[in-house]
Amino acid sequence: MRRLLSYTLLLLGLLVGGNPVPGWTQAAETRPLNLETLPSLPIQPGDFCIVCNVGARHLERVVLYRGRRVGLCALHPSTFASNPDYFFQQLQPQGALFHEDSISRKALRWGWFIAGAWITLAIFSAGLSCWIAQCKGLPAKKWFYLGLVLNVLSLPVIMTRRALARLKLPPHVTKPPTTALPEPCPDCGALNHPAATECSGCGKPLKPKMQSEVARAGLKPGEG
Repeated sequence: MRRLLSYTLLLLGLLVGGNPVPGWTQAAETRPLNLETLPSLPIQPGDFCIVCNVGARHLERVVLYRGRRVGLCALHPSTFASNPDYFFQQLQPQGALFHEDSISRKALRWGWFIAGAWITLAIFSAGLSCWIAQCKGLPAKKWFYLGLVLNVLSLPVIMTRRALARLKLPPHVTKPPTTALPEPCPDCGALNHPAATECSGCGKPLKPKMQSEVARAGLKPGEG
């Protein structure tokens, strides 16, 4: 069971484009960038080429990319445009809590959709399998976890299982919603059920204040 659950989590990690196993890497999706579509900024002291790190006096232009200044010398505009995400990682603060994602989100869209659909179906299948198991007298906890792991495959399995035999009660016999308080005998003070016809202590006849469960079931005293 644990091994099957581990394989399921590993499959979900691969679908969402994660990195569940150390040593596995995911290549970033690169697209050529048209520098002419980026806003141009004046060159200022402190700017440097993002490709070769030369100073501001050797720069040809400074553009605004993802809200940050990116300097480019005369030799490397095409180099940066061919793979901007790779060079843009240098401007990201290392270890920061919030920073730009260098991997295209479109590459993960289908993975997240499939993972979300899988998890939703797993929760639905687990709940439905648990309910069917309770109706059939089977262990509900076991079938809940099987529904999470097997997903919709658990439904035909639980549907084909035979229900356990149930104890049949006589007709009209139901559990009373509340327990009646005992009534004291007016003579000896012994406590008796409100439906008692005689005192259990002194044997004096009593007037019942409610109908007994035996009479409610249509039985006679001593039957059943």
